[in-house]
Amino acid sequence: MALALSVVACSVLESSPPPDAGLVVREDLALRWSQGLPVLPEVPPAPAEYGVAVGQWRTATTAFSIGAYDDAARDFLAVADTLMRPDAGPLDDTLRAGRCIAYENAASALEGARDPSTGVAALGAARTRDPGCRASITRVLDRLSVRTSTAALASPPAKAAAE
Repeated sequence: MALALSVVACSVLESSPPPDAGLVVREDLALRWSQGLPVLPEVPPAPAEYGVAVGQWRTATTAFSIGAYDDAARDFLAVADTLMRPDAGPLDDTLRAGRCIAYENAASALEGARDPSTGVAALGAARTRDPGCRASITRVLDRLSVRTSTAALASPPAKAAAE
């Protein structure tokens, strides 16, 4: 089955958050966004869940583009849950690819999230629940763990910063 992936390249600068949103667009993540996040594979004919996942995906990419990384991570994880079908038949490979991409995008959003712990815990649970994407989830969790520990080393502890 041919898997058609396309890439969306939207400029974060063109879709900045409203002034009162209190969101901060991280430059490193904005660069990744401008280079394009992968999108869901095309699926003809699509099951009803796929239409729901497409709507969730749009919500997640919009949140990511305006710097609402916590929301984007949650929404990408919701996409993966929606695409989890026990007996997808011939669409199994396509739905699995969509879930794996959703996990990757959730991890990208977690890099900028205010509180990544909930999302990281959800990815850990998904690794057990979704054996088809276990390798992909393990890879993104390893990436998050390295980035999180590097960020912790680069910034002073809260107590020392307050003194």
